[in-house]
Amino acid sequence: INYQNKLIINNTFLNNSLNSQKNKIHFNQKTLNLNLKKNYSYIPDYFKSYWPKESICKFGEIKESLINETQNLSSNSENLIIGKTPNESKITIILPFSSNLQLRDRYINSNNDIRFGLILENLDGLAAQVAYLHSDGHNPARLLTIVTAAVDRIDVLNKLRADRDVILSGSVSYTGRSSMEVLIEVDSLLNDQDIQEIQSISNDNNNNNNNNNNNNKLRIMNGYFVMVARDRKTHKSATINYLKASNEIEEQIIKGGKERQTIRKSESDDSLLTQPPQPDEYRLLHNLFINFDQNNNNNNQNNKDNKDKLSISNEITSISDTKYESTVMMHPQSRNVHGKIFGGYVMRLAFELAFMNAQLFAGSKPFFVNLDECHFHRPVEIASFAIFESLIVYNTHNLIHIRVTAAVLDKNSGLAQRSLTNTFFFSFSVQQSINKIVQPKSYQEAMWYLQAKRINATTMPPTK
Repeated sequence: INYQNKLIINNTFLNNSLNSQKNKIHFNQKTLNLNLKKNYSYIPDYFKSYWPKESICKFGEIKESLINETQNLSSNSENLIIGKTPNESKITIILPFSSNLQLRDRYINSNNDIRFGLILENLDGLAAQVAYLHSDGHNPARLLTIVTAAVDRIDVLNKLRADRDVILSGSVSYTGRSSMEVLIEVDSLLNDQDIQEIQSISNDNNNNNNNNNNNNKLRIMNGYFVMVARDRKTHKSATINYLKASNEIEEQIIKGGKERQTIRKSESDDSLLTQPPQPDEYRLLHNLFINFDQNNNNNNQNNKDNKDKLSISNEITSISDTKYESTVMMHPQSRNVHGKIFGGYVMRLAFELAFMNAQLFAGSKPFFVNLDECHFHRPVEIASFAIFESLIVYNTHNLIHIRVTAAVLDKNSGLAQRSLTNTFFFSFSVQQSINKIVQPKSYQEAMWYLQAKRINATTMPPTK
């Protein structure tokens, strides 16, 4: 099946006669796309069934007649730009894990915890739906292609429990000319016993819990997805609806979005991909080199000493020695409306590989803390072979930072040629102290090390 040019479905099984010639039904890419419009973002049925009916009605299904009408419309649709409030694009979904055991079973892992990878996949789908709703991306007068450009940050503030209902909500919090930030919030619904327990913990810590929006909700995660819009005909950047406020709360939302956009620009200007390390970072790398070299010499001199205590050099692990890989074939069931692999699915695969790497490194169960520096460089095609590579690039005694890349393999040259599609930085915490550290052995690994060290400075493990 070639999904780039045309879809060929072998229809011979419909023939009653075994001797008849093979009949093939040919569908061009346009026909395939029309079928995909019925669900323009990859949302599994078990998740989509919990979407509020009013949101589904707003999106609806794109009829073939609407697609045909666009052929005669002018590509100049700038006059359709309007202002929308964050509330107009807001979508709220409740996943009733406490009462729906069948749904809980779909999300549960071997530790009886909720699979964070599935939640991340759902959040990317939710962000896409919010972005389409704000930008009127399926208005037949200006059909848009909206994709995830990056995940600015996802922070886990509290533990996600499988016996509590979960609320997922998303709304646009910032807009540029063709890009927008989608604010994602994940809360747990609390019962009376949960509320008393959390209040007791907060009082013991003399800490007012600002993560509770009200008495019966506990904030689990905050996330910020950066989405970009393209014209479906020209594939050039497309102007989207601007954001306006209707009350003080929305003014604060927009203000926060502008501040984060300023921070993103500043971090991009100071990124190690464009700028050399700071002087103190150079000194750190030099000290690592000196200590690594001295420890190796000391270890060689003391090879004959059999001591119960590990030497310092034996506690040092090279970053390259923490590598784990997985290769996955991309099937059409994981497609989005544009006939590409859904980005949330790629994110889930990357997360699960990082989770396994963290547990193998620490020797104990890791807890997801945050996702940072997540970039979608190019789309992943259906039927491609995607290879995921996981490396532990920085750690402390209780935090592990893992860099995961996704790349598409060239089917002719195999592993020899890869095209990078995604980059992720995941952070995990562990309760048991880690008795080893990773160190770089090359300049490339040193840049990953420093990048993760910067992330570590803003990382806090979840509390409850």
